[in-house]
Amino acid sequence: MKILFQLAIIIVISNSLYAQYFSTEEKEYYAQHHFSEFKPIDEKRILSFESFGILIRGIGKFTPFKNTYDISPSQKEASEPTAKELFTDSIDNYFIIKKEENKNVRIIVFKSFKYDADNWGEAGIWIAIVNKIEHTTKQYYTGLNWLNPLYLKWDSKIPLIKNDSTIQIEAALLQKISPAVLPAKGNDYKLIKDALLVEFNLNKIKQDSDEDGLTDIEENAMMLNPFDKDTDHDGIADNIDVNPRFASNRTEKTNIYETIISDRLHKNIQPNIFDKSFIKIALRFCITDSLLRADSIKAVIKHNLTTETIFIVSDVPDILGIQFCNKRVVIFSTSEFENYKKIKMFTPAIYSISPLFKVDNEVDTYVLNVSYNISSRKYLIKKTNKGWELDILISSII
Repeated sequence: MKILFQLAIIIVISNSLYAQYFSTEEKEYYAQHHFSEFKPIDEKRILSFESFGILIRGIGKFTPFKNTYDISPSQKEASEPTAKELFTDSIDNYFIIKKEENKNVRIIVFKSFKYDADNWGEAGIWIAIVNKIEHTTKQYYTGLNWLNPLYLKWDSKIPLIKNDSTIQIEAALLQKISPAVLPAKGNDYKLIKDALLVEFNLNKIKQDSDEDGLTDIEENAMMLNPFDKDTDHDGIADNIDVNPRFASNRTEKTNIYETIISDRLHKNIQPNIFDKSFIKIALRFCITDSLLRADSIKAVIKHNLTTETIFIVSDVPDILGIQFCNKRVVIFSTSEFENYKKIKMFTPAIYSISPLFKVDNEVDTYVLNVSYNISSRKYLIKKTNKGWELDILISSII
């Protein structure tokens, strides 16, 4: 193990095998790909910010913006050293921004990482509507990101509930001027405009044009077709499809990518041996056969799909057939993701995955790179008579 100190702290865990494997394919690939550094979003773009289902307008009398670290009463209660797990209608109090109720409903504005990265406080903004008469709770994604660029004020004196179809909350527009750096520096923000009121049109927030169980806002976040229940036309509705953008086209290498992306492997820096039976049992993938039938996996997905959604950026065809039983996978090509970033001011936490690069002077031996948020790994992959042998050559956190 070695630790390197630069402008940012880079922690590197290196396998002794690392120096033995070189790939000309890898070198040529990265010579053609240029990765842009962080750049603050232009202030004019922030000032013109708009999003489906909301109206932003200026107000005269307002609650001044304090700082991004000021937390709501619910969050303070949950942060107390003696606090147990506190929940309001199945929502962790630590993520509640503001809540209010009348005789019919309880409205809760809260943060969630379902479609947005857990990036030093940044998260997606959601609205929960609790029907006190029918005793039901429904949660809706607003398509907005906490701090990018909206800060919503929990201490606003303006009532949260305006009428049956509108909620409102004071806000400020912020600009991220520098990203977080380990070990202790969070994101830095600059106030661009204060004295704003955001109105949420609940009818638009709830809108589900194709009636597949995913709102139009959710489908746009995943680049699905909000007017087609089955975007990839594989016979599985988008809301239960674990890979809704692409019909399954599995290859032998699809299993490799599934294993590497899996949480279990991603969290354990250990060499691993795996084959199809290991993948099927230990990593709980839906099916490891080369062909997947839509009717056979539909029943599995209905019972096992959780709320977790993984976003992947890759141009590797073998990745398009990935299927997890308990996760939804949204796959973007590099060009699609570049366009996505132009439309949205914030992007989800993504897995960026390289092709398999053949190692020089080796048979059936490859290296592969995976980055996720602030971590990255390089893998050595060999085909043996036992299946595929996997080793982690280097693991780093920046």
